[in-house]
Amino acid sequence: MDNKISSTRIRALGFIGIVLSAIAIGLATVPSLRIAAFIPGILAIVFSTISVFQASRNRNDMVLCFASLGISLLVNILIAVLTLVSDGKGSAEGNTTDFSNRHHLFEMKEESKPDIEGDDKEKTTAKLDSLVEKLKSLENESVDNEQ
Repeated sequence: MDNKISSTRIRALGFIGIVLSAIAIGLATVPSLRIAAFIPGILAIVFSTISVFQASRNRNDMVLCFASLGISLLVNILIAVLTLVSDGKGSAEGNTTDFSNRHHLFEMKEESKPDIEGDDKEKTTAKLDSLVEKLKSLENESVDNEQ
């Protein structure tokens, strides 16, 4: 009788591990809930591991326990890969990371670059000319003061 009760409990723990794995994979398909999917995934590993240890100690049906543990581990690996691959946009079309176009983060945006064409170029030239004239006048004054 005791063996049958423990066998039922062990199977229940293995089944709970599989159900929690299914919940975790369901949460992982929603990009904004992907991090939250680790909670049922880790719980699935815990329940599956407990069922494996109890089944090995009692020499009971271990197939369900090992299947539950394997599924739990695969689901958590899948969630980790999906989390690392997604670029955090939270949309279905932006779930892959493409680092080939990330160079724009380190370059100046086109609208923030100074416009050297047209009026700005004339203003810059006028300012430069006035600075050169001031420097020449200061140089002349210092030469006159030394003499």
